Amino acid sequence: MQRSIAAKLSLLLFFWVCAFALEWNLILPLIGILVVARWTIPFRPVTDRLARAWNKFLLYLLLLFIALMAVNALFIKGGAVLLEFGPLRFHSEGAIFGLATAARVGLLSLATLLMFISTPLKNLVKFLQAWGLSPSIAMVILQALFFVQKLPSRIDQILLAQEARGANVRGNVLARARSLTALLAPLVLSSILESLQRGLALELRGALHAVPGADRERPAIPIEAYVLVLLAIIILLLRFAS
Repeated sequence: MQRSIAAKLSLLLFFWVCAFALEWNLILPLIGILVVARWTIPFRPVTDRLARAWNKFLLYLLLLFIALMAVNALFIKGGAVLLEFGPLRFHSEGAIFGLATAARVGLLSLATLLMFISTPLKNLVKFLQAWGLSPSIAMVILQALFFVQKLPSRIDQILLAQEARGANVRGNVLARARSLTALLAPLVLSSILESLQRGLALELRGALHAVPGADRERPAIPIEAYVLVLLAIIILLLRFAS
């Protein structure tokens, strides 16, 4: 497991570099690889809920592609006119710019999401601590990732509680806007309270006073991790040289 985490972190670094250094027509095949990789064993989501979150994110990402291409094609003039809708004209140069922007954002977000949905948080933190990460920083990372992971279920609980009190929180857009304060206040307060309780529990167990990496054997780094880092460096050098 520790070896796979090292390889995943190296792969994440590789995709981040590709998102900034490569052209958009090379980024699109990498996005396709990530979508397919979700079905492989190393990147299989840890829970069914994370698998459903991945599927929803793919839908949102598709909408992001469409929105960015449409908006940029409308406001950036240049190239051939792809579509005319009354006074509105959508140009090819703007559509390509929107596609390039969406491709970079999509590769960054998909690579990061795939890393976290396929890696248990406790294993990731243990790996980082074995390599000398401070216990305080590890606790902050763990708390932040735990909050993000529990956010959907916590919002549903708050919505159900508000509905039980007679609040209209699932109506039209105006009704949801009015209920935003009633949603955010308990969400923020409960998150702060839970973070304090977890931090106090870890401190009482001596987690904050442990010497980073003192009682842990550093896991071996697989050869594929070094290869991915080397490829990322080569891509950066080629990008700066061009």
